[in-house]
Amino acid sequence: MQTAENKIKADIAAILQRHIYEGNIKHHIEPFAGKYIVADKIICEHRLVVAPNGKAADELQAIMPDVLVGCGGYADLRLPPTSSALIYCDVTSTTPDDGFWLWCRQRAADNHKVFILAAAAPTDFTPIWRGSGKIIKLHTYGGTQWQK
Repeated sequence: MQTAENKIKADIAAILQRHIYEGNIKHHIEPFAGKYIVADKIICEHRLVVAPNGKAADELQAIMPDVLVGCGGYADLRLPPTSSALIYCDVTSTTPDDGFWLWCRQRAADNHKVFILAAAAPTDFTPIWRGSGKIIKLHTYGGTQWQK
């Protein structure tokens, strides 16, 4: 039987995977190693998860050997300049500051697809998915409409 957590991951992975295929995207990046990591469920040429510290990175690498795992913060990322990436941020266990939301807007302006899993987001971010019975939603910036 599928757990609620795995159902959320499967739903999110399906939405992200569709955007990867439709946009011919080569890079899937998760700059927050949250509860709902989906990089191991995504089919993409390059997959990266960023952990907050070395211990967390080692733990993630052990369970996701085919995914590149690094340490750092979202602001430290150097994104591919010549192709768009899909950026998925699970911030369900943190409260993002204004700098995070600005960073997301800037990445979208740089032609990257940005998706944020959070309970709430600024009004210029569009919720496109809501977990059944959950307060968390998948938001995006720039044009995508509700999926479910």
